[in-house]
Amino acid sequence: MIERELNSTIQQDWDNRKAIVLTVARQVGKTTLITQLVENKNVLYLNGDDPQTRLTFDKC
Repeated sequence: MIERELNSTIQQDWDNRKAIVLTVARQVGKTTLITQLVENKNVLYLNGDDPQTRLTFDKC
């Protein structure tokens, strides 16, 4: 597995209970990175590409 430079920064913010928003170019591994970080953790993960998620938030 490739260790990304942001892993430690994201993990530190996560441990401090800060919200994390990743906005970077397409096809660079955002989903893979988050999937690895949340493995075996109790988290709410929302995917904005999921039509049902978008419909849920459109109603707000």
